[in-house]
Amino acid sequence: MTRPTPFLEWLMKSDFRVDGRPFDWNAHRYLLPIYEDDADEVVLLKAAQIGATIWLLLRLLWWVSEHTVKAGLYFPTKEGVEKLSKDRLGPLIEQNRSLRTRMQGDDTLSLKRFGKSSLYLQHIGGTASKDSTPLDVLAFDEVRLVESRDIAQAEERVSHSTYQVKYYASTAGLPNADIHARFLRSDQHTFHTRCGCPDGIVLSEVFPDCIAVTASGDCYYHCPRCGHRIHDPQNGRFVPHNPGSALRGYHIHQMLSRYISPRRIWQTFQETENRQEFFNAKLGVPFVDPKNIGLTPDELDACISPGLDWNRATTRDGQPEGRMCMGVDQMAGFNYLVVLQQTGTARRLVRLEVIEEDEPFRRCHELMVSERIDVCVCDAMPNFNEAANFARAFPRKVFLAWWTPAAKNMVEWSDRRRQAVPLRRASTLTKIPWSVVLNKYSAMEFALRQFQDRRIAIPPPDGYLQVIRDRRGALGPQNLYEHLRDHLTSVVRQRRERTALNDDGKRLHTGEYSYEWVYTRGDPHFLDAATYAVFAAERLARRMAFVLT
Repeated sequence: MTRPTPFLEWLMKSDFRVDGRPFDWNAHRYLLPIYEDDADEVVLLKAAQIGATIWLLLRLLWWVSEHTVKAGLYFPTKEGVEKLSKDRLGPLIEQNRSLRTRMQGDDTLSLKRFGKSSLYLQHIGGTASKDSTPLDVLAFDEVRLVESRDIAQAEERVSHSTYQVKYYASTAGLPNADIHARFLRSDQHTFHTRCGCPDGIVLSEVFPDCIAVTASGDCYYHCPRCGHRIHDPQNGRFVPHNPGSALRGYHIHQMLSRYISPRRIWQTFQETENRQEFFNAKLGVPFVDPKNIGLTPDELDACISPGLDWNRATTRDGQPEGRMCMGVDQMAGFNYLVVLQQTGTARRLVRLEVIEEDEPFRRCHELMVSERIDVCVCDAMPNFNEAANFARAFPRKVFLAWWTPAAKNMVEWSDRRRQAVPLRRASTLTKIPWSVVLNKYSAMEFALRQFQDRRIAIPPPDGYLQVIRDRRGALGPQNLYEHLRDHLTSVVRQRRERTALNDDGKRLHTGEYSYEWVYTRGDPHFLDAATYAVFAAERLARRMAFVLT
């Protein structure tokens, strides 16, 4: 068996061209370590227009040229795949004689055959494109524009391969999400530009202080720590910031590019009306506009009120003062609980709890009685049978909640005393007359606003511990308020433009927008439970519009 030619050596012999011109290695020295890296799994957190897509394409062409494999490149949209195939991949193959002569069969936009090897180009939006073909090598471009569940589904295509090679490349998005989350799990190779400091300077980490503008109008890079003027940002090296990880990761930004001047970077920064896009596309770093943060840690901490105690409702004459409300977010094998006390117009947190056991609803039953809960809103899914039994055990007190992004009203309550004909004919196991439908965006915004406006008092968090599992599965004492804080402050508001399919199956922009919450640190179970508890309190307060059916 012929030994494959190493990737970089294969490139040097191939005389490939990019956009009709020979590739200028001197202008892209920062890419050499990435081209030399032969890791089976690479994450590239990048700025726009720095050569990452060409690296992906050439990697895949090398695999199908030097091995007998099936490789696949996934792109977020069908239009993007077609453009990539026509404008970038096609010319790369056409201008390389060895690749061109190995092409077999009909040349299509989505499939290129090289001897016994195949290269598929797919958009990740369709189920068939993710499931139909077993692969050996996978590449994802613009990961931040793709749903995580779609990537996980596509990754199964290499699960039975002897190679199982995976590449991920994308501009940055939100912190701790999509490509940035993958980069944080990697060894985090970050480019240190040489200056007067022993370890050099990471320009993207000190922006905008790394740009100097003189009185005469001169604009250049410099180190804000040592003052060294930087003539060549590519004069430096990659340093792993998380060297213990087995996953390879790189970060590159536009200030490394010879084609983008400091003046252009600075001018764009001064003129942009989209600060997030600047940090994502120019610096290759995640960014959140402060106005899109749902709730800050400081805003939540401002609700802490000395003199209150956890797990103890405020009482008068031995009875809970006011009325008690509970929110339950359920998943497979565990429930998250938030208990609120409503006294007139005042509210306070009484209890937080994570139930990790085989039958978590048993504990929910106990708390309904021991905490004297007046109204509980409980997640209807994924364990509908258990939730339904919970609702039947406490009629007109437990309402099953359904999230509906497209709901016209923020909240719609249903107290069905008279069943519709189709429901009367159904099994008694499906008859749940007490439910509430919530618009996910507006309902969460309303709940977060209660904390922003300091309408919910919180007991001091010191010592409020429970033995539960952390994100790595380790069992130990955890501060429940810290978990609540992490969940409530982890959502970011994001605007999405609505699209529609035309007759050719292409997505068109409608000019309309919708808003949604993006989770930056995993599923915020306590936020869901707190939202349910707030609406249980609103149900008691009777200040909101109801839709009763």
